[in-house]
Amino acid sequence: SITDRARRKTALIADQRLMATASIASYVSGMLSHAEPWPFVTVPGFERQATNLIKTSSGHGVTTGFFPIVQADEIARFEAFAYDFYEHNEDPVYPPGTALSSFGKGVWAVDPTLLDVPDYRYHVTTGSTAFGSPYNIVTPFLQENTVGSGFLMYDLHSDPVRSIAIDHMIDCVLASIESSSEQEEQDFPLLFIMTDLTFLHYAAARGPGTMILQPICPADDPHILTGFVANQFILDELLENLFADKVSGIHCVIKGNGQAYSYNVTDGMATFSGEGDFHQEDYNSLERCVVLTDNERYYVESPRYTFCMYPTDIFFESYQTNNPRVFAIGTICTIVLTSLLFLMYEFFVRRDAMKKEELLQAKRRFMRFVSHEVRTPLSAVCMGLDVLQNEISTSFGFQTTDELECWIQGHKAKAETIAEEEAETETAETETTNELKALDAEETETVSTKTETKEPETILMSNKEALEWYEIAKDIQSNTQTSVNVLNDFLNYDKIESDTLELELTVVPIWSIIEEIFKEFKLNAEKKNIYLDLIFATVSKHKGQISVEGPFTRHTALSKEVREHKLVGDSVRISQVLRNLISNAIEFTPIHGCVSLHAKWIPQLTAEDEITDDFVMKGGSKETFKRSGTVVVSIYDTGAGISSKQIKKLYLSGIDGLQFSATDLQAGKGSGLGVHIAKGIMEQHNGTLYAESGGLGRGSSFTITFPLHHIPNKRAQSSILRSSLREAKKLEEEEEKEEEKEETQPNPLRVLVVDDAPSIRKLLCRLLEKRGFVCDQAMDGKQAVDRASESNESKKFYDAILLDYEMPEMNGPEAAKIIRGMDVDVFIVGITGNLMSEDVDYFLSCGANAVLPKPLNMKDLEGLMVEHGVVSI
Repeated sequence: SITDRARRKTALIADQRLMATASIASYVSGMLSHAEPWPFVTVPGFERQATNLIKTSSGHGVTTGFFPIVQADEIARFEAFAYDFYEHNEDPVYPPGTALSSFGKGVWAVDPTLLDVPDYRYHVTTGSTAFGSPYNIVTPFLQENTVGSGFLMYDLHSDPVRSIAIDHMIDCVLASIESSSEQEEQDFPLLFIMTDLTFLHYAAARGPGTMILQPICPADDPHILTGFVANQFILDELLENLFADKVSGIHCVIKGNGQAYSYNVTDGMATFSGEGDFHQEDYNSLERCVVLTDNERYYVESPRYTFCMYPTDIFFESYQTNNPRVFAIGTICTIVLTSLLFLMYEFFVRRDAMKKEELLQAKRRFMRFVSHEVRTPLSAVCMGLDVLQNEISTSFGFQTTDELECWIQGHKAKAETIAEEEAETETAETETTNELKALDAEETETVSTKTETKEPETILMSNKEALEWYEIAKDIQSNTQTSVNVLNDFLNYDKIESDTLELELTVVPIWSIIEEIFKEFKLNAEKKNIYLDLIFATVSKHKGQISVEGPFTRHTALSKEVREHKLVGDSVRISQVLRNLISNAIEFTPIHGCVSLHAKWIPQLTAEDEITDDFVMKGGSKETFKRSGTVVVSIYDTGAGISSKQIKKLYLSGIDGLQFSATDLQAGKGSGLGVHIAKGIMEQHNGTLYAESGGLGRGSSFTITFPLHHIPNKRAQSSILRSSLREAKKLEEEEEKEEEKEETQPNPLRVLVVDDAPSIRKLLCRLLEKRGFVCDQAMDGKQAVDRASESNESKKFYDAILLDYEMPEMNGPEAAKIIRGMDVDVFIVGITGNLMSEDVDYFLSCGANAVLPKPLNMKDLEGLMVEHGVVSI
């Protein structure tokens, strides 16, 4: 009802004002935590903090002040301190003449009988009052939330109404302190005191007002009263927006402590009508009241006020009508109009949905086109670089590029060791240099005289130009892979936006995964001389006290109980998120910078927070686990930093969350795409990802959180076992078939390479032949079907067929479907630039055993062949 809503809102506003006052007092207590410097103190940031807290309590134009309690013998010193603060403070800047009275500087009070004084002010020098206060103190108005009210340095204790409230507050606080003196750990309760209602001369037209006082005891000296916070509260704030615009004829009365003030509500606006209770007594039975100052949160001496509402004749007249027919016709018209609007709405929504669907399909076609047209030439580039590196490795006498890489890394480590030894002493440096020169001379002589027995290391040392070309090829391939990674990110982005990213849920030992992924980046960090560290910690709660255990540098240092809190999720996707954030931090951090990875567990702090989650695990089994807390992983860096505007863009959804300006984000090195994908993955795990930064050039931090579940190792193993029973049986059957196949398998293996690009066929065949395969080629799907048919008739079966997707005459999926129809048991791999999820699924449904992306990674192909038993390890 109207009055029920008004009562709830009135109680809420009163409660918000109390909480704002308490929060300001708590802030002051924490900022000025020691009693010793009082009263010669000011509160840093008081103006800003008080303004923000008052806004949350529905207050506007409200004056909130900080009042230290000053003894009489401290007044002169305090005045000098206060005016020095006003003259030299920088935030905020007080204007010249602040707190000046007609008599000059000093604590002041008002006496209306001083007719010869322009501002009726006099200088307070003793702290005594004319109305018999037992406390010889002054309480000057030192700081306020809005500079310029004109009341700074006003002695609130000099006002008869406020003085009574201040004295009661001091009495109650001292009594509470005395009662708790034997229990040092006990703080007195959080209670407020309200002054009597009175008219504030600067807001008299708005009706009566009061002040809410909250005492201040420093945080480190909680049994010493040093001051208080006062919050102005004009009663018309209770009635603002309390009623709907059309509500009229309600009489509101605020009464208590022998006082009563009336307000009339017209068209939703409450206006002050006078001092006294003027409601119509005929409606006493319809009285609705709410207590504003309850006994639980106010001192006993505080006045008790109640807000009551009564209807008037106008209220009932406004709800009467003599024309029900008009109402009925209006209702029918409303129903008809609503139906028409609904039909129009449905039409436009459907049309908008169709446009969005068309736009989505156009976007997907565009992404498919870009992916295919970019990946195909990149595939030739990458395989050409692979061939070049293989040839260089062979010319150096190495069997593979991996062997050459191992030698290069070992040679660099040896060179660094020699350099360190040379730096120890000048004599050692000279001797080492001579030895190296002699060694080089001997190696040169050996190469010149025994070329037929050259070792790979000797060849490398004598052909530095070829080694430089090898490094150049490797750098080009690295940059090419960066382009491929961007395309992969776009595909992941599309899956997230279309909600088609599927998770393969398993029990993930998150602590060990964090440490393993951290170790992967140690070498990259060392190359840039970046300090990289890892810290584990846990947060626990015991008997109401929160404590932190750690830091630890290894996850094994965590307790066994903590390590049993695991993540139920997709380990591949979680690893992808961690790798993305750590690699970004290292990439955007300059040389000699710092990157720090912090991982901590926060348990469920209350029993009410317990949540049970149901999961469909990889393999189809269903599991139920109880949440045990949250893991928080933060990656801090001292790198390029992010502006607040850029951080906001990261949280936007869709394309608005990306930043495609190469000069705008992270010093021109990032697009925000990887972070957007990571955010989507975290949300699918019921987690979060957020970023913080002090600004450009000040580093940044990325934090991810996701829920953990307490899963002991035995249960985790049981879950994994159940989820893999079907797969294990299937793998055993496949292994038996492959063993039988291996016994009759010819050597070398035959592979059919199918692609419409001659360069790709040639290069791929070259790479396969270097690995011992015999290769045939086909330029489209039709030729591939013919080659497969011929091999089937001649009984010279292919061991593997590598099929492109988009080809003239016949595409790859159609060719795979026809080949499978020949009842040919051959390993078919789709190698394509079309990596949209529906394209991959279609290729697999047509008979392909697996699908790999272009550019082809030979290690991925070899891994598939081993996994499917085409070749042995």
